[in-house]
Amino acid sequence: MKFAVKTILTVLCLLPFISPASSEDIYAIYGGVGYLDKKTSPCLSELYDSGSKSYQTTRDSINKAVIKKLDSTKFKAGNFNFILSSNHLNGALKKEGIEFKSRPSQSQIKEFLEDVNERLYTIAMIGSLEFHQQWKTQSSVPMYQDFITITVSSVIVQVGGDNPGSIALAGNGSVVGNIQDADGFVGQKNLCKNNANIDNRLRTIMEKMYIRAAEKSIENMAKVKSLASEDKDTIIVTGVGVDSKKIRKFFNMSENSEKPKSICQLNIPCDRDDQTCNSIIALTAFKTTEAFSSAGYLAIPPLNWKAWGKSAQYQTSKNVKLTGGRREISDSIEINVGVDSADRKIVSKLTGIAEKDLKKYKTSKHIGARVYMGWLQADWYETEYDACHVVEEKGTYGEAEGSPIINQRSAKLYGIDPPKDNRAGGYVAAIMSAINAFEGKLNEK
Repeated sequence: MKFAVKTILTVLCLLPFISPASSEDIYAIYGGVGYLDKKTSPCLSELYDSGSKSYQTTRDSINKAVIKKLDSTKFKAGNFNFILSSNHLNGALKKEGIEFKSRPSQSQIKEFLEDVNERLYTIAMIGSLEFHQQWKTQSSVPMYQDFITITVSSVIVQVGGDNPGSIALAGNGSVVGNIQDADGFVGQKNLCKNNANIDNRLRTIMEKMYIRAAEKSIENMAKVKSLASEDKDTIIVTGVGVDSKKIRKFFNMSENSEKPKSICQLNIPCDRDDQTCNSIIALTAFKTTEAFSSAGYLAIPPLNWKAWGKSAQYQTSKNVKLTGGRREISDSIEINVGVDSADRKIVSKLTGIAEKDLKKYKTSKHIGARVYMGWLQADWYETEYDACHVVEEKGTYGEAEGSPIINQRSAKLYGIDPPKDNRAGGYVAAIMSAINAFEGKLNEK
């Protein structure tokens, strides 16, 4: 799974803020909200890049919440001077000794950018994955329980200095929504993918979920104690192994028999067009990354992704309110982060899954249950800097057992497998429970 971010961000996103020429302050300008791609984040991409004015309220709400969170969060890695508005930009210029009356000129902004080049960063939120899993209840009146998992990656990227384009700080966050409704969009297999318009209910749900996921990613990023440097270890999930034969069989996953040529390019056990299989692998990778983020590790977001599209460029220019002469300073910046630059590579392994029927659940002889449990292990591999093929050391963070996932159903169904969609929901819930248990294990250390 090669991780590479190549994105073009205009110098608009460069605008930071610093103090007199001798200042050591660090500046980071908010670069807005982006997404991985339309396939992995269909709802977010529709909300941000469809061009629909009807989504503007949602976009504004997400951005306002993110800005508020950034403004109120204290980072262990140091004090960031965030540029979140034109007022912040104006304050930065004055702090650097650049005086002006009502607003700075384009030449003054350009001068400022040159002066603070070594201490300049940009920050953005990236919608990494939307995972939609249906779980149809086995009751007299079948109802869909639609579980929607939203994952967001926050990154602070170095713009200038000796290592431009590298991720200096990162955090992952996710939130799960459970919608129970027999009507409307619930029960649809391709949420947001074929929608010309996202209805108000779904839009509200997505808005709240993305806000909370973004807030969690910022909270986790704030736990990291220092910026990435040559002396700071970074980790990245480079692959997901599926050791459980039961999981592989259920989701039609292939068995990786060939030894990988590189620890950075592990084989994905899924057919390219198998959306469910690929989504489970991606979700496991991002959720494992979140587990490390929560424990204070500098965990770079995994997988192939493109950050900062049109939405981020628009948001950046909006935040700093650059007008007139914008093109004079619109030099392009390439943000290029390779998985090989992380010191420690993590392989998240789904080591086991179990399911069992209970004839009697709690005190009722009429109600039974299908119980699911999952296990996850995370191994680490250390390579030479900027390399993937030479493993110097390896070890493990251990295995974690998830809490039981209980799906109530009629006691008459004891010993009879639920429909595949129902079992799939139980399998996914068990995998996520195992990752949550692993996160708890990391936080105990």
